[in-house]
Amino acid sequence: MIKLHYYQREAVDALKAAYARGVKRPAIVHATGAGKSVALSKLASEHLRERGGRVLALAHRVELIENNAREIEDVDPSLNVGVVKGNRNETRADVVSASVQTLAGERRRQMVAEVSLVIIDECHRAAAKSYIDVLRHYGCYDSQGGALAAGFTATMVRGDDKALGDVWQEIVHTKDIASLVQEGFLVRPRGLRVRVKDLDLSKVKKSGGDYQADSLGEALEQSLAPEAIAKAMREHAPDRKTVLFAPTVHSAQVICEALGKEGFTACVVHAGTPDAERRQVAEDSRLGKVQIVCNALLYTEGTNWPWLSCVVIARPTRSKGTFVQMAGRGLRLYPGKSDCLIMMIGGSAAGHSLLAPVELFGASAEELDRDPCACSIRIGGYSIFSPRCECGRRRCIESCACGGGGQDCGCPRPTLGDELEEGDELGELLEDIGANGPLVAHEVDLFAGSTSAWDQTFGGVWFLPAGKERLIAIVPGDPAKRGGWDVVAMNAKGAGSRWVVKGVSELAYAMAHADGEVTHAEATIARKEARWRSGKPSEAAADLARRMGIIGVELMSAGEVSRHLTKTFASRRIDQHVPEYARRQLVHA
Repeated sequence: MIKLHYYQREAVDALKAAYARGVKRPAIVHATGAGKSVALSKLASEHLRERGGRVLALAHRVELIENNAREIEDVDPSLNVGVVKGNRNETRADVVSASVQTLAGERRRQMVAEVSLVIIDECHRAAAKSYIDVLRHYGCYDSQGGALAAGFTATMVRGDDKALGDVWQEIVHTKDIASLVQEGFLVRPRGLRVRVKDLDLSKVKKSGGDYQADSLGEALEQSLAPEAIAKAMREHAPDRKTVLFAPTVHSAQVICEALGKEGFTACVVHAGTPDAERRQVAEDSRLGKVQIVCNALLYTEGTNWPWLSCVVIARPTRSKGTFVQMAGRGLRLYPGKSDCLIMMIGGSAAGHSLLAPVELFGASAEELDRDPCACSIRIGGYSIFSPRCECGRRRCIESCACGGGGQDCGCPRPTLGDELEEGDELGELLEDIGANGPLVAHEVDLFAGSTSAWDQTFGGVWFLPAGKERLIAIVPGDPAKRGGWDVVAMNAKGAGSRWVVKGVSELAYAMAHADGEVTHAEATIARKEARWRSGKPSEAAADLARRMGIIGVELMSAGEVSRHLTKTFASRRIDQHVPEYARRQLVHA
């Protein structure tokens, strides 16, 4: 069973606590890449076990619907998960992942019966009539009886003035990008702005508070932006797997052509692209067959491509929510990935940070806009946003650009050292090309979010030592079957092994299943922060390491010696049993 990250567990518990005090429609705001699907899936699993009935997971796009179904199965393989959209009608499953468009009709809603919980992904869309009709149908607005509801989103804000507070009664848990990066759950964003001299956004028409797509697309196409993007990619991201956001299909095609002339493999995908072709584009991007995917009106929400290490925002936006959604696409952890380059064209991110906006009561109540200080502070060579008080508001202190003279929350001020330590800063998101010099890579442990001592065999297999008797390994699944990742627990010293789970779609979920396999008694060995690791190695361990040919034992801690020995023994035990199809895939992974 998967172990949740602490904030995912907090979120699920917060939802349950809200239900216990009579709140029927609470919501969660977790940043892109935080693993909302894991919390969503865990809520569904525990709800069915505790309350029964059926769970309906609602989304608006085919990628989200299929992704939710797959990830719910990953988190709890015992669940029967079905899909309802178009011609698919798997209405009797324990969990039904459904299209809101399909359930707009009363007849299809009647077919999905006995629903006791409605979960809405990207729930900032839920003020639309189609969602409200579904919620009312299942009794989520009834004072007595009816189904419960739960909302999950990265940005609880709409581009129009519709009040989300009419749908969601409370936001019961939040987790932003800044804290996720600082805690090692997401990679560090590296920001670059590409200035285009002849791109004048002041002349672009606006609609609903943001740039009008057609007018913006025309301005981009008539400027030197396509050529500037191609040259910037060649200089700053020649080998990075990239998703590019364009305002219109035609502008995406124009930019794609410019990238092709610069020698990049690129393609265009949009809302009208057939489902099968979309899936193929995702696979081609993962394998590197297509380096840059130029998209329009499609991948802003719900796209889980952790292999991306560059996001090009060629769709300047005045919307904080849209900016956060786009930038967040590239921040997920992935093997070999140390950071994500966020390349912004023109004024793509003017005035925006990666702190996700939260808004329940229409455009006049953006909670994060209450922060009185927008200054930045220089620490360790980077700019960071002004620190927050315990009350949740940012405020000026003496190290701010304003010298501390800006508006204040009124709470007692700590010194800068109370808020931040050297090396903990996020770094300024926005820097101009030509002013920032060469990019600096910051290595990020793929499993930094885990407390377990993960390592790789010499053959490239991720494994976890569980006590002295067992190893838990993650190998690529058989592509002729379900594919994905398989988790196997094996005897460390002899024959004997068993599958923990097969066909998990993402490496992070496979890791979570492996973490959950470690027993309480084995946890001391498996935890990377165990106290014994910092001490001196025993003479027996040091002598064994020398005999194994390990160099520099005299300078190692007990943990380092243990790691070298474990890696050597694990490689001998695991690598010889890795199937040939897995060996081929490990090269790509």
